[in-house]
Amino acid sequence: MINAQPGVDKAEVNYATQSVKVSYHPAQIQPSAFQKAVQAIGYDLILDVEMVRKNRKKYSGTTIMR
Repeated sequence: MINAQPGVDKAEVNYATQSVKVSYHPAQIQPSAFQKAVQAIGYDLILDVEMVRKNRKKYSGTTIMR
């Protein structure tokens, strides 16, 4: 569902750590849209706001969420 969002290049889910790594274009989509997509199918995605902020500066569009 995250991969299908416009502006997302790649989403990698790690079931062992219960996390997802998303490569995306910040000008086209924001992490809150990933959360809404996951919630739409009955699950939840907890955004680590500080990690999102740090990774956006460092990697320019890659974020990790749990």
